[in-house]
Amino acid sequence: MMSRMHGLFIASTTMALTPLVGAGTQYTFSGAGGDIPDGGDTPGVFAAEFEVPDDDIISTLSISIEGLTHTWAGDLTVRLTHIDSDRTGTAFARIGSVGGGFGDSSNFGGDYNFGDAFTGDLWVVAASGDTNFVIPGGDYFPTELDSGLIAPFSISFGGESMPGTWRIEITDSAAQDTGSFTGWTVVFTGGGTPTLCGDPDSGSCAEPNGTPGCNDFACCNTTCAFNPDCCDFEWDEFCAEIAIDLCGIYIYQCDAPISANDCAAGATEVFVDDVVDFDSTGANTDGPPQPECGSGAGFEQIDSDLWYYWQSTGDGVFTASTCQLTQYDTKIAMYDLGDETPDTFDPNTLPDRFIGCNEDCGDEFFASDLQVAVESNHNYLIRCGGYSGASGPGTIAFSAELFPAPDECTNGGDDTLTQSNSPAATEGTVACAGGGITTANNYARSFVVPGDAKGTYTLNCADFGFTNSGGALIGAVNVYEDTDGGTPTAPGTDLVLLGSRTVTLPGNGFLGNLIAAFDPPIAVAGGTVLVVELAIPASANGFASIGGNPDGETAPTYIRATACGINDYDTVASIGFPDDNWALTLLGVLGGGGTCVGDLNDDGAVDGSDLGVLLGQWGGPGSADFDNSGTVDGADLGTLLAAWGDCP
Repeated sequence: MMSRMHGLFIASTTMALTPLVGAGTQYTFSGAGGDIPDGGDTPGVFAAEFEVPDDDIISTLSISIEGLTHTWAGDLTVRLTHIDSDRTGTAFARIGSVGGGFGDSSNFGGDYNFGDAFTGDLWVVAASGDTNFVIPGGDYFPTELDSGLIAPFSISFGGESMPGTWRIEITDSAAQDTGSFTGWTVVFTGGGTPTLCGDPDSGSCAEPNGTPGCNDFACCNTTCAFNPDCCDFEWDEFCAEIAIDLCGIYIYQCDAPISANDCAAGATEVFVDDVVDFDSTGANTDGPPQPECGSGAGFEQIDSDLWYYWQSTGDGVFTASTCQLTQYDTKIAMYDLGDETPDTFDPNTLPDRFIGCNEDCGDEFFASDLQVAVESNHNYLIRCGGYSGASGPGTIAFSAELFPAPDECTNGGDDTLTQSNSPAATEGTVACAGGGITTANNYARSFVVPGDAKGTYTLNCADFGFTNSGGALIGAVNVYEDTDGGTPTAPGTDLVLLGSRTVTLPGNGFLGNLIAAFDPPIAVAGGTVLVVELAIPASANGFASIGGNPDGETAPTYIRATACGINDYDTVASIGFPDDNWALTLLGVLGGGGTCVGDLNDDGAVDGSDLGVLLGQWGGPGSADFDNSGTVDGADLGTLLAAWGDCP
């Protein structure tokens, strides 16, 4: 489905409330709804405050939003805040938005209830439909921003004192899509345990700390429900043992290693393109269970594991594989140590450092192939073990595709072509995405080169806008000749490739301008219709799109995204995003239309630079097709060599 980002606008509404005290330990408060202010440059906010007089301890709570109608569900966030303690709980936040992405395009239309005991997954339901899918009203568990993971209200408010001022907010974070709701209800459940749990100063739940409770709220409550003395008197060694067992706390232990790299601290350093033989027979298992490997319940552990260590020198994709190399059933996992090394990091933190796992490589069962996005100057642990106790001899291969360094434009030229009223990228745009993660998207602009067929335009660089909330990607800036003009269709139809430049597309929240420096430069005749395209591959974990700005454009921006059914180029305006645009400037040299055959860059001489342009166009169309045969070939090379030297 299509997603996008726009600006924000702030507004506030305060409602008069009537508390409705329920029976037993339930306390109900409700209020009227209204229009939700539309977002713009800053968020639009509907807010209502209410006072809770009841002296009780919160166990949990639920939030209901009645009669909610709003297009583009990914715009909205519902939060509840206890102003006195500044604690906040989230019912949902920008469904489908990951790392600042544009969110899910489904619509709200019904009554929606959020509570810890409910099992509905709002993110999954929203992603199950296409654009304009109406999310059914019903009961859903609360979810957090960026991931859609459950965010229990009991974690935010459990054990807290109920009295005080509360504020419920519905926030619209983007422009254009609007909506309203008829009312809201908050139901508190009292009788909770006073906050001895979750205090960061009380110490780890896995160790005795001499005080009641421990620093992990959920684990503390679970342990104290089993043994109240742990919260009433002291968190002693027995409480720590209970917590380790009940909460699944990982405690690192490496006993009787068969080799140095049988323990994480003794990991063997490896390098790109290393192929390493190993034998895990008799190795101990010291790493944590990793259900992310997809092995199924009861088979989460990676048994008889051996460890390897790799230092990344750039952003890119790292691969560790036993495919076609090992005969027993392997698993491979990776952990990010940051700037620490195997002998300096705390192995008890391994679960928090996990970044990826693979059990089987494609259709080949047993062997494993793990590919993980990596960052420059990070250190990584690679863990190779077995499924369900499997071990034995084998071979593991390591490789990496590191992204090229960013281009610089050292010879751009004074003649620019642009359709952007401002060259700087300051905001993201529309993209095809699912669950807030973008699929492959292609964007383009079409230019008519000034002058006539005797003139030339030598394209040296493209300065383009881009944004990416996820990991870095490898994309391409492609330059085509549009053989029939007008709206471009697609490569292989009316677009003939003249040249291409592989570019690194940075991530981690990047928003700005990048350079594609063409080598060799792309020379075309005056009057040629050039289509310049940015090809962005699918992201694994974020939202990547072209970068634009609010200043507009003089000609349309085009998009092609097959995953969203846009198989041929179409304008972004025609799919509902008239304000989106691509900041793109072409830098080059415009020739004067002289008669010196072979002077492709119009510098007054036929020389090595022109030969490089010709060779770069070899086998296809281009400005070096002197005999207009449709292909740059040996005949054109002969023409150029015959004209070698200064132009007359």
